[in-house]
Amino acid sequence: MGYDADPEQFADDWQAEEHKLAERIIAARALLPAVQIARTDMAAVAALVLELGVDGHRADLAILETARTLAAWSSRANLTLDDILAIRETLVQARAAYGDGDRYEIHTMDGLMSALAAPRRSAFGAELFPTLADKAGALVYALVQNHPFWDGNKRIAAMALQLFAERNGARLAASEPELRAFTSGIARGQLRDGALGAWVGAHLEIRA
Repeated sequence: MGYDADPEQFADDWQAEEHKLAERIIAARALLPAVQIARTDMAAVAALVLELGVDGHRADLAILETARTLAAWSSRANLTLDDILAIRETLVQARAAYGDGDRYEIHTMDGLMSALAAPRRSAFGAELFPTLADKAGALVYALVQNHPFWDGNKRIAAMALQLFAERNGARLAASEPELRAFTSGIARGQLRDGALGAWVGAHLEIRA
């Protein structure tokens, strides 16, 4: 009904939502190749298809590929694309009051998705970042160094670090000046590797 009444206004009203949806689709497409199907998932799908009496492998493949697509779309491991975009919107609204001319649009989606995946990285079957502090350090480092947004990367990384701690039952006990110094040190290349986890660990309070 809204479209019929005023197509141009309808398009304007939904432009922001359409842009967010497009960004999420692009991110899901970028993440999809990294979504792996475990043998247990294959066995579960095969058992379901057999139980339903479906012949052939087409049903198995359709279910598994749909599952991979939904996993990429949802991206519910650690912080997600939706979390980071919500942080960006909060920052945009907060800075607008000061006439901030920075651009917070995504600069590189690959860089953003790589940063979100950083805490889960592994090598030879072992986690590269086994502790909560290490994972948080890897996340904030990648968000700063990958420069996924045109502007505001250090501020977004600091807010993401706080949210990541909260999601994992902890609190980041660091002042705003301390967080600025931390992210600025990362941007200048002064902090990396073990120093990241050490800083986060020194400021992390685990909730009982």
